[in-house]
Amino acid sequence: YVELGLNGFLYIPESHLKKYPYHSEFKNGINKPVIDVCEDELNPLLFKGKAGNAIIFNDRLLHRGAINRGNHTRVSLEFTMFVKPW
Repeated sequence: YVELGLNGFLYIPESHLKKYPYHSEFKNGINKPVIDVCEDELNPLLFKGKAGNAIIFNDRLLHRGAINRGNHTRVSLEFTMFVKPW
């Protein structure tokens, strides 16, 4: 359930075109990248979608879930698709 402005998906526009310094942290059984730039300097935007919208984006896009300030639990599903050239 999306409550516009209260929860959702934060992203940095065009960040997939840039290289940012980062390190890895082991979390929930896998290594996760952690950006070494203060988020305030990146000016993240909140995706303005509606309930049921799907978001497909480049795996290099800097993104995260927004802190939930609403009355509903946010659920997300993540999958990765690898395409091999013929």
